[in-house]
Amino acid sequence: ITSYGVQVANTHTGSGTNVGGYFTASGGSNNYGLLVDAGNVGIGTTAPKGTFHIGSTGTDYEIVNQSAVTNLIANSSFETGTSSWTASNVTLTQTTAQALYGANSMSVTASNNSDNFASQNVTVSTNTTYIVSAWMYTTGSQAGAFGSRGLYVSQTGDQTDITTLPVGVWTRQSLTFASGANTTLGLRLYSGVNGGTTMYYDGIQVEAASSVSPYADGSFGPGYTWSGTVHNSSSTRIAGANFDYYTLNSASGIGAASRGTGPTLRIEQDSTGDVAQAWSAGTQVLQITQGGKVVISPVVATSGSPTLETLTGPAHTTLAASTEATDVNWNLARTVQFATGALTTQRAVQIQAPTYGFVGASTITNATTVGISGIPVAGTNATLTTAAALRIAAGAGAATTTNAYGLYVDAPTGATNNYAATFATGNVGIGTTSPGGTLAVLSTNATGTTTSAATSLAANSLTSGTGLYVASSTLTSGKAIDVQVSGTAAAASQTALNIATAGANATSSITSYGVQVANTHTGSGTNVGGYFTASGGSNNYGLIVNAGNVGIGTTAPTTNLDVRSSGVTTASTISAANSDATRYLTLFSGQGTQGTAIVWDTTQALRLGAGSPVDASSTFSEYMRITSAGTVVIGTGALATNATDGFLNIPSSAGAPTGTPTTTTNAPTEYDTTNNKLCVYNTAWKCTGALTDYAEWTPAKGTETGDIVSVTAEKNPVADPTAPFMLGKSQGTYEAAMVGVVSEYAEKANVASGYKLSDDYHPVALAGRVPINVTNENGPIKAGDYLTSSSTPGKSMKATAAGRVIGIALESFDGSDGKIVAFIQNFYYNPTSGQNLQGNNNQFDTLVVTGLAKVDSLEVAGSTRLNGSLTVNKDAKVLGMLTAKDLIVTGSLTLKGDLKVATDTANSVTIKAGEDKVTVTFSKAKSSTPVVAATPLGELKDTAFWIAEKTKEGFVIQLNKAVAADTSFDWIAVEKEE
Repeated sequence: ITSYGVQVANTHTGSGTNVGGYFTASGGSNNYGLLVDAGNVGIGTTAPKGTFHIGSTGTDYEIVNQSAVTNLIANSSFETGTSSWTASNVTLTQTTAQALYGANSMSVTASNNSDNFASQNVTVSTNTTYIVSAWMYTTGSQAGAFGSRGLYVSQTGDQTDITTLPVGVWTRQSLTFASGANTTLGLRLYSGVNGGTTMYYDGIQVEAASSVSPYADGSFGPGYTWSGTVHNSSSTRIAGANFDYYTLNSASGIGAASRGTGPTLRIEQDSTGDVAQAWSAGTQVLQITQGGKVVISPVVATSGSPTLETLTGPAHTTLAASTEATDVNWNLARTVQFATGALTTQRAVQIQAPTYGFVGASTITNATTVGISGIPVAGTNATLTTAAALRIAAGAGAATTTNAYGLYVDAPTGATNNYAATFATGNVGIGTTSPGGTLAVLSTNATGTTTSAATSLAANSLTSGTGLYVASSTLTSGKAIDVQVSGTAAAASQTALNIATAGANATSSITSYGVQVANTHTGSGTNVGGYFTASGGSNNYGLIVNAGNVGIGTTAPTTNLDVRSSGVTTASTISAANSDATRYLTLFSGQGTQGTAIVWDTTQALRLGAGSPVDASSTFSEYMRITSAGTVVIGTGALATNATDGFLNIPSSAGAPTGTPTTTTNAPTEYDTTNNKLCVYNTAWKCTGALTDYAEWTPAKGTETGDIVSVTAEKNPVADPTAPFMLGKSQGTYEAAMVGVVSEYAEKANVASGYKLSDDYHPVALAGRVPINVTNENGPIKAGDYLTSSSTPGKSMKATAAGRVIGIALESFDGSDGKIVAFIQNFYYNPTSGQNLQGNNNQFDTLVVTGLAKVDSLEVAGSTRLNGSLTVNKDAKVLGMLTAKDLIVTGSLTLKGDLKVATDTANSVTIKAGEDKVTVTFSKAKSSTPVVAATPLGELKDTAFWIAEKTKEGFVIQLNKAVAADTSFDWIAVEKEE
């Protein structure tokens, strides 16, 4: 219950003034209107917090002699990191970014969308009323399942709602609860929504009271003592004596006036805290520290609200004409001294940039940290010679200063485009007060001249892009850049434009340009990439390239002057014309009368020689000439010849040339006038002569001169449409595929029709006389005998039977093997047979039997055709071609060539995809069931096959399963003798 000694209530209605209590005292030595001997006195509150407490309807209080308070929270302002606090699904960080009390605060950031908070357990007394308070700062609005919680007491479930917190300002929240039977308080500080915002906490306080007290930070005011560690451990503020400390809250404001020489308002602190503070809606907006530092903190800004600080100058109409009147003067002309050490940055005035944001997506067109609006305006009767929105007078620096700047600007970082400075409109002058162009830079000394750079542009940090950019989209005449040097030059060289590219590149793969000009103008009559003219001097040079190669039509010149033209059909690569001189073109390397030169002159000849073509012609020795009529003359001896124009004149010699030419790279050539031969040097002098045969360069791998060559099954690996085949040495007697003989004459002279495309190419004689390799396989050879291929590869023998021959022997031969001259004549030789088949040993050039022939032994060297049957009781040897209807050999059968059989004896067959067998049917039934063998043409994985259903009419190839793709087999079916 509440017990009252006196309770007065005046609720009279209709009266002019109601007074609850009126006290007056006068006439005595001491007069007291009212004495309260014990207990606090409250006006405007039923719970006075001090000896005299005046409470308003807002958040401000007048408290005199603040009562004692104990803060039970350890590390309440997070000056020792995040100790004493436990994280649950959050990240706790000590930070100076939003510190309110002391140097630090704590940020609480959610790790997920669970119950996210920081907590601390505090020991409390049972059945006691406690109040919990905390200062909070949020970077965005809060929402979600747990996003509404700010302060939360786990034992009782009491909590505050942070969804109404203003964004970007410190706000204090508190809640009152009864401990009941609990001896421990579990305090939680919630983080808000995961991934959306960050919550900052500072000045956490738990006290045994029914209403919140100012945060016990150890510097509340004069007259108090303190027990504990400020902002750190649980601490207590002890009430002190009475003192004059007032908080005034008046709707009409506070007025102060002074009639004396003392200050109108004086606030003095006893070095225990701030001299003065100003608050708005629980937020500190002004602080004057005991060291003299003034801090202005913002309140929550609304549209149309005043700026943080506004200085309005009154009108001055009685100023002296010759004395400057400064509206705002910051006098920082004092000595600032530091202890010994290095200091990176020291600023007399610092303006820190704000952060602007919106509730929703919005745009600020021009955001400025410092803005100056307008220049001084001339008023009545005033003329302003110079009016500047900003003027910096740097003054004189000390001699110990290394670099002094009137203005120093660093480019910002982090934006899409970062610029150090931009002058949006108007001209800019450097070294001049009257710039005549967008950028005017002048540099002069006392005499009006300078030896230093008037304009200096440095782009040391530029890694790509353009160091200097001049562009005009409206220029119709004139020049985008005009560089002129006028006046009389000194003794030194005078240069209007000097461009130098220097430095060391980190890689050799780039291309560095001193000057790069590209004229891609469209719609013009003539485009010129570079135009140079020089006149008026003793020596006038349009262009001098002192060092480096010059390329025209190429970006990679390999010589001093490299002129190239690609795809040009109507113009010359190099064009030279001179109407008043004797030479159109002179290329000369050397000094004086030495060196090699090329001259194109008025004789309409292109001449190559040595000496000095610039001097008298007697000093120039001519070695080669190309005349306008097409004559090419090589060598000093040939220059005097009177040959008809249109010939190639080369040096000649009497007899075959001797010695080794100095240069043999491209086969030196000379003509032998004695023997009328053209000689070419290729490791030795080789001279042409009258051809004795006709030969063509033909692919014939593995052959030698004199070999008989025949067609093989091999293909030419060289892409030669005229010879896709490959020849080789003949392999058997009377070989039908014989083509010719490898010519010894053509091989040595290296002369044949066509082209030698590889080492496998040899000259094959098709006619004429050539040496040919021979053997006595068919006996001695007499001049006039026909020659054919023997059983020795590549060698010939005497033809004694009908068959293909290669030519006629021009020499006799009686050795084992060697080489003779033969006349090449490739044809089928068929001598007349007048011999009897009867006898023990008969030899025929051609044998034709119409009926039945039976012999004991048979050797066929040429061609034998039997329309009937042939029975050989003993051995048979076939070296040529044997044709018979039926052939019976009792002994052995030797075949030197190929064995060709009918398709009913050997063939190929295919099993279609998805099938497991194929049937082979003979075109004519055999006399007995044959022996059959089959071979697959490829690998059969996990598949077996066999011959099934074999009869005289055919057979079946059977598989154990169907094939996935077409599968081919080769087969052979042979009858065996019964």
